[in-house]
Amino acid sequence: KATYEGLASVAHHLRGTVGRALRLRAAPEIEFKIDESIAHAARIESLLAQVRNETEAAAAADAEKSDDNAPEADNPAGETDSPSGDHDR
Repeated sequence: KATYEGLASVAHHLRGTVGRALRLRAAPEIEFKIDESIAHAARIESLLAQVRNETEAAAAADAEKSDDNAPEADNPAGETDSPSGDHDR
């Protein structure tokens, strides 16, 4: 805030200096505005990171559910140890 006010107070002097340096008949008026694009970009980056984290957490939860429902490694076909099966051949 103080920087903005300081720049605004010297804008008239800068206008004359720039006009003379560029040899202009009429120098444009100099106006300083606060640049909020960095804060805006940081907010967007924060939101994207949040979505990314939520997506990764959901994918991890889905993978964990899949692992819980998967057949055991010793029995990849998901066969049961049923005594009525024809596995005795």
